[in-house]
Amino acid sequence: PSAGSKIKGPPAPWLAAAPPKEAQKREAELAQKVGKSLAIAEKAYKDGSYSDVPAVLDKVLTEEEPSEAQLAELFRLKAFAYVALGLDDLAVNAFREVLARKPDVALDEATVSPKIRAALERAKKSPGP
Repeated sequence: PSAGSKIKGPPAPWLAAAPPKEAQKREAELAQKVGKSLAIAEKAYKDGSYSDVPAVLDKVLTEEEPSEAQLAELFRLKAFAYVALGLDDLAVNAFREVLARKPDVALDEATVSPKIRAALERAKKSPGP
């Protein structure tokens, strides 16, 4: 067929996995669920309930399939909470997960504590396994 002609007939069966609108709807629902959990974890962190943060986020990891951007945010929050809990090795590991998704991540010196920034620097210097 010429470049301007259109192919008629039903789409190939291998293309008919899920109608685009259904896939978009599922994607939006997932984003909303994960976003809601991230908001709950963020509030727990701001309220000083640091040990609640990993619990909320681990539940998201086991029950949902967050996007790469959501995963980066999820692990950032976990890292912040782990530093607050004095679990520096876990914080460094969480920051490695962030760096795997956002290698250029930077933390604002004016708003982020030196301990948290130090954990990120350790993660950058030792990429881990």
